[in-house]
Amino acid sequence: ETLLCWAHGFYPKEIDVTWRKDGEVRQEDMFRGVVSPNQDGTYYTWLSIEIDPKERSRYQCHVEHDGLQEPLDVAVEESVPVWLIAVGVIVGVLVVLIVAGVIFYVRNQ
Repeated sequence: ETLLCWAHGFYPKEIDVTWRKDGEVRQEDMFRGVVSPNQDGTYYTWLSIEIDPKERSRYQCHVEHDGLQEPLDVAVEESVPVWLIAVGVIVGVLVVLIVAGVIFYVRNQ
């Protein structure tokens, strides 16, 4: 699994973004994007890391920047399973079809 950490809208350009596992900085299996300018004069960058999905909850994106009062640690959120999203979409479509059918039936009576 690949985790991505995006930092955007920061100024000045200098920033330190790292992946941490259980609080320890990880360098292996990590890829770093360049710090690039936005049109408004701020900057953005990204950092990715390849992990074992079973260890997802052990990772944090750590950001240090002069614009922050203190370093920022962002925990990785658990992803919603695809099947759960599919069930939600199907149930939503069925509800809309049932409501439309009831409205159609009532109007034609």
